[in-house]
Amino acid sequence: MRIAAVVVAHGNAPFLAITLDSVTGQSRTPDARIAVCDATSPQVDGLLLEHGFDIHRATSTSRDLTTRIAHNFTQGVKVARDFDLAVLGDHDDVWHIDRIGHHEAVARTFPRAVMLSSDGRLVDTHGTPLGGTLRDRFPIPSGWNDLDLRKQWTYVLRHSIATGGASAVVPESVLRIAIPNGWLHDRWWSMLAVRNNGMVIDDAAMIDYRISEDQRVGLDTHRQESTMRWLGTRAASLTRTAKRAWDITRLLV
Repeated sequence: MRIAAVVVAHGNAPFLAITLDSVTGQSRTPDARIAVCDATSPQVDGLLLEHGFDIHRATSTSRDLTTRIAHNFTQGVKVARDFDLAVLGDHDDVWHIDRIGHHEAVARTFPRAVMLSSDGRLVDTHGTPLGGTLRDRFPIPSGWNDLDLRKQWTYVLRHSIATGGASAVVPESVLRIAIPNGWLHDRWWSMLAVRNNGMVIDDAAMIDYRISEDQRVGLDTHRQESTMRWLGTRAASLTRTAKRAWDITRLLV
């Protein structure tokens, strides 16, 4: 199995050195290291090069933060198109030493997987554990992998179930349908994975997810909100509501 590490960096990325050390220190070395750089400083670029990453300049022109983040991760996964698995990472999280090996083992256990989602410990800017996990913020039903497709689909419409920084995806599978504007990559790809009976979730904490002023989108319930609640409470914006409903129908074809 060929695995690429895909990291998106933005701006000065003050915690990047720790992140990169955790990627290059993996017990299972990635076969490629890909970085998408969005308005990064020369110092950030230098760190990435020192850690063996191939740098790709972000091509997104969107001014919407949610859409731009999705574009950047999509760009990285497109670079990794020929790999069996792309392990996703933000520029301020810490990968546990066996993260890549863990995703690989899970992928071999579930050969039809489209997206693999693990858990992560929440830490502060100093790396001190906050006593919670990503799964505490975005809980899922027990026995998820054994639920029938209808129950999984009903649940994923109402809840966010995966955080990109703790996930891995099969590039050729998630790239089949472009992410519509206004969706985060992890929210859209988790729905796409469920529709293809390939959303695999486990309880192992594989990252330390750093909570800082620059990294709140992943835990922002406004952007990671329930799709059904979004549809039901945005009547005042009929155009946006209709667009989101239309986006979802693309997954049903």
